Amino acid sequence: MTSSSRRATLTCALSFLAVIAAPTLAQDWRGRGRVHGEVKSADGAPVVGAKVHLAFGKEGGDGPTVNTDKKGNWSAAALRGGMWNVDVEAEGFVTRKLSVAIQEEGSGPTVAVTLQKAVTAPTIDPHIAELKATLAEGNTHFQAGRFAEARAAYEKVAAEHPEELDIQRSIAYCFYKEGNLGAAAEALGRLVEKDPTKTENALLLANILLEKGDLDPALAALARVDDAQVKDLAIYINLSILLLNKDRADEALKYLDKCVARDPQYADAYYYRGRARLQTRDFAAAKADLLKFVELKPDAPEVAAARAMLGELK
Repeated sequence: MTSSSRRATLTCALSFLAVIAAPTLAQDWRGRGRVHGEVKSADGAPVVGAKVHLAFGKEGGDGPTVNTDKKGNWSAAALRGGMWNVDVEAEGFVTRKLSVAIQEEGSGPTVAVTLQKAVTAPTIDPHIAELKATLAEGNTHFQAGRFAEARAAYEKVAAEHPEELDIQRSIAYCFYKEGNLGAAAEALGRLVEKDPTKTENALLLANILLEKGDLDPALAALARVDDAQVKDLAIYINLSILLLNKDRADEALKYLDKCVARDPQYADAYYYRGRARLQTRDFAAAKADLLKFVELKPDAPEVAAARAMLGELK
């Protein structure tokens, strides 16, 4: 045999060996061991039709795949002894991955696996998603000071969800920021009637009505609110000013007394209470209040008027 013939023969032999060696390597997991197991859900019910894939060795090589029966049981045979990777998966469940030691011969312990239900994202109604986007658009406009555009977006949402009173309040506040005090007061008035428990709506309504100069409706709105819920005493001062302008000093004194009782250092309350007491001709009390105002707030613009009134009381 020539050297070229020998080389050709050797090349053919190597090619043949390569072809027949592949199946042998693919089956290196086979042996005489057996394993069986059960797959259940978290509530103890058998998981039918779960796929159990076994792979031999750390590299996770080839191995058999079997399915669970109607009782959730499975078994595999003709397995090589050693560590096996076992992946258990089923539709609607979280896949479990574990390692199992299989004996070289015979059957090992039962491999019990519990699968947890997979958490699926809730389906979002496209229409609800659209409304949420519209609401977010309104918030963006509001933060940018585009109050008319914000209100238009809020009104789209409110048209389909009139029960969402917070959106109605946002619409009223947009009217206020646009300078439309009448529309703002009307919107808030409806809110107060629908939900009298929301004291912040009644307070906002009272403030807007005071800004409009609607004294008696403001008094009615404020009457809905417990005194303890009034955190900003300025509303009492504003209310008192309107009452004094209408020569209703007795009513103004009620609110000014509340201011002083809540905050004895509230200088403005003494100034307006002094003016109210002048109207009721309680001159001694008026003098005491005006002096207290000058003491607490000597640099206030109203000090000149207070000193003038004190000069008349001498």
